[in-house]
Amino acid sequence: RVVKRDADLAFLTIGVGRRAGVVMRVLDRHPLVVIMAPDHHLAARVSVPVAELRGERFIGLSFGVNNAFAKDMNTWLTRQMGEQPRIVAFEPPDQIASAVATSGGAVAVMTETRALVGESVGIVYRKLAPTPMIEYGIAFRKDNP
Repeated sequence: RVVKRDADLAFLTIGVGRRAGVVMRVLDRHPLVVIMAPDHHLAARVSVPVAELRGERFIGLSFGVNNAFAKDMNTWLTRQMGEQPRIVAFEPPDQIASAVATSGGAVAVMTETRALVGESVGIVYRKLAPTPMIEYGIAFRKDNP
């Protein structure tokens, strides 16, 4: 909407891609973690090497929520794991923790902040190695006075 001049500025996930004439500034960064049920075999670890997620069942982010971020995350996971994540279900961000808790062994990737909230529904989280970061920022046109 900033590109089309429908808005003067926008708050966004920086991973949405660069646009000509638009300035993007990072305001905050959050680490991404892996969430799982407390009895999952990876829950005994302090951190989880991303390559060890190979073959795990994933709950993915629903289409239309943040397609650019979901695509970037799947590309990153594929590169780190050596294969595409095996996504067995898609959920909106606020329902991913509950879906993992009731999935019978699936995992998901989300921000540490969301994972802390998700602990109330019976999931645990572990840091990923390497640790991906999501950047939140603001976008505005260079030529906007």
